[in-house]
Amino acid sequence: MQAAWMIAAAFFFSSMAVAIKYASAQFSPLEIVFYRGIVGVCFMAFIARGRGVSLRTEVPMMHVWRNIVGVSALVAWFYAIAKLPLATAMTLNYMSGIWVATFLIAGTLALGKLSDVRRQGPLVLAVLAAHMPRDPAAWLGPLNLAGDLAQGLAIPAQTALALALMGLAAMACAVVF
Repeated sequence: MQAAWMIAAAFFFSSMAVAIKYASAQFSPLEIVFYRGIVGVCFMAFIARGRGVSLRTEVPMMHVWRNIVGVSALVAWFYAIAKLPLATAMTLNYMSGIWVATFLIAGTLALGKLSDVRRQGPLVLAVLAAHMPRDPAAWLGPLNLAGDLAQGLAIPAQTALALALMGLAAMACAVVF
């Protein structure tokens, strides 16, 4: 059952990204976030009313701060979807865990507290693996394969290489951390 939920979530997030891409021709990212928010508030109010739960809170400023950060993140994400090719925007979105790790490592390097540099290896492999599907010619161009054969082989070869790099990164993380 969990796999079905994951497949449904992937379908709905993908559908939302496509809808944002189409809507961005007519609306600004802020307007799209506003309309998405209205749908969310109506849905939450309907559920809360049905369960007899109040939407009042003991910590309103925490919710205000969370909303400022959340709306800013959504506007940035919707802007990326509107302005970048959809595949690039989604790749960058799904790299959020890698970005968090990058900022953590950069922060510890800036503070001078990272004594073991080899911990950065898995992160470098993960970044390389995540960017491979974006441009097969950049990764496999030096092989100088001929025309259609090169393009036909590029995607499976690139996918296999990306999966191998991600596997290596996962094994390295298990060993290092």
